[in-house]
Amino acid sequence: MRTRSRLAGGDISRAEPEARCRPALRPLLPILTSLALFACNLFTPGPAKTVEIFLYAVEKGNLGDARKLCSGAGQGILRPVIDLWLTARMEKFQHAGGIRSIETRERVQGETATVSASLKYKNGNSERIDFRLAMEDGRWRIGL
Repeated sequence: MRTRSRLAGGDISRAEPEARCRPALRPLLPILTSLALFACNLFTPGPAKTVEIFLYAVEKGNLGDARKLCSGAGQGILRPVIDLWLTARMEKFQHAGGIRSIETRERVQGETATVSASLKYKNGNSERIDFRLAMEDGRWRIGL
């Protein structure tokens, strides 16, 4: 004797698998979609976080990693200028004993952002650096 399913509209053994699962998953679809969008934002840092990652990379001497966070112009024709700036910053950070903390404020306007980073150094000094960022290929990039 075969069992008839009201959900599949016929013999449950012949119903397509997605026809049997669809009604149960339908209420979860908005939740799953929201979670997927939230996860995408977790793995793509915003402007302020991009600046923090950049500054800590420079402090540690990871100039290649820092350069990857620069805009396309910083990776191409302006690379020698960017390398000079990165090297000077790295030396300044090391001379100050390293970065103790970074506080950031960001202002986003569409595909561009401005981040003001207040750095406190381990030797007690502090300074503020302003950065302009642009969205390139779905990621925030620093324009120096």
